[in-house]
Amino acid sequence: MAGDLIPTIHFVNFPPNPDEATKAILNSLVSDMQDSTSFISNMIAIALQEKIESTEISDDDHMAKVNFQILAFDLIVGTKATWLSRARTSTVDKKIILDRHNLRFDLLTQAFQGQNLPAVLGERLQQFTLALAQVLVKTSSACESSRFATQIIYYTYDEATKSIKAQIKAYNFEATASTTKTSSNVEKCSVQICLKLVEYDFNQLRFNAVRKSMEEEAKKAAYDIASRATVEVPP
Repeated sequence: MAGDLIPTIHFVNFPPNPDEATKAILNSLVSDMQDSTSFISNMIAIALQEKIESTEISDDDHMAKVNFQILAFDLIVGTKATWLSRARTSTVDKKIILDRHNLRFDLLTQAFQGQNLPAVLGERLQQFTLALAQVLVKTSSACESSRFATQIIYYTYDEATKSIKAQIKAYNFEATASTTKTSSNVEKCSVQICLKLVEYDFNQLRFNAVRKSMEEEAKKAAYDIASRATVEVPP
């Protein structure tokens, strides 16, 4: 996906010096979450490769690949990754009008004004919107659309129950912008912003219950891709 393929990890409310039991629970949870992330990433990569091989998606079409990866993640979580359950969805959808030549300074702040975004997400969005702004500043009149996706994993410690909860927060950001000239010949950009957050709870017991069948399915899918890519050379 555009953005980071490897999720950022946050540890929330943990004591400064957790006891050995807490460490063991956390280590087990982190290991299983890494396996879950690896499985989903592999399935997305396999599905994308199939689309490229069938020429439904061009290997040079970055935006098409990003869009497909985002859709594939939702599909895999909804149909195969049954250990992840959707807990909450929220969307910020707004339109802003900006001076074309001030885009790089105004786009991020005005797009998400009043939103309590994680600092790491703000940093990534800043890089993304800066790149988008630079494209728009150089573009005379065309409409530009860009998409960005990233994930943040949270491990939250509950002091009362001595338990740890694992959660994935998946952020999808899309910006569509067009440049126009006003009657006074001032160039403006109309930017449609959409930021979607989907939170998933990780069920470790469910994950371990289906791990074996999951691994077999991943191996079979990878083998199928490799088989189609193999060329038999006659002796």
